[in-house]
Amino acid sequence: MRKRFASPPAPLHSGGEGSQALSSSPSPNSERGSGGEVNSLAESDAIPRWLWRGAWVALGSVIVIGVVGVVLLSAGLADPPRAGPLVSSLESQESQTVLELLPDPADHYITSRPIALPHRPYTLEVTAQFSGDSDLAAVWEIVWDNPTAPFKITLNSQGYFSVVPPLPDSMPFFHIRPVGQPNRIALNVEPDGQGTLRINDEIAWRGAVPVADSAHIQAEGGQSNISHFVIQHIALYAPLSHS
Repeated sequence: MRKRFASPPAPLHSGGEGSQALSSSPSPNSERGSGGEVNSLAESDAIPRWLWRGAWVALGSVIVIGVVGVVLLSAGLADPPRAGPLVSSLESQESQTVLELLPDPADHYITSRPIALPHRPYTLEVTAQFSGDSDLAAVWEIVWDNPTAPFKITLNSQGYFSVVPPLPDSMPFFHIRPVGQPNRIALNVEPDGQGTLRINDEIAWRGAVPVADSAHIQAEGGQSNISHFVIQHIALYAPLSHS
């Protein structure tokens, strides 16, 4: 009895020119699909028009706010509050006159004429400085002329100030500038007599200020060196009805 054998299957071509040709020749459908895929990616990467518009609007808003802020600051928005408009200013007579003080605390000069003070409220501002070679212990002060209720603000170039009598001990204050640089004392007095003291625009003290018809500025010598003192500016602010 004969055995029948089936003929072996045809061999599969794992490589060769034919297979390479078939695999390397893309079909039109595959080309069309890849092109559409690229286009869809490009469209997805594009920034939406509304986002561009929003960015430009935000940028314009920042520029406008910055310009408005500069205008308001130049108009005095950030200045310390004052009791009213400027009613008196001294920049000629006593101002810019350099006084020489001997190294003796008893050697003091009244360096300004009496400054007439209006009824409260008012704001008194004084800017003055010692020369760079002045004694660090030299002081200058604003004295309210009221013999029954003495009141004065004292400032030295070592960074200390005092308010006599409520704050008689000298207190350090970071914003006081050294010799050779100007310091500004500003006292804003409310209608009820409460005052706010600012030194170089920074609040240093709050408390009651006695009534006085006038005030004056004086300077006192230091301990070892000759000092030179000059008043640069005196300004008084008050409501027009009280000036």
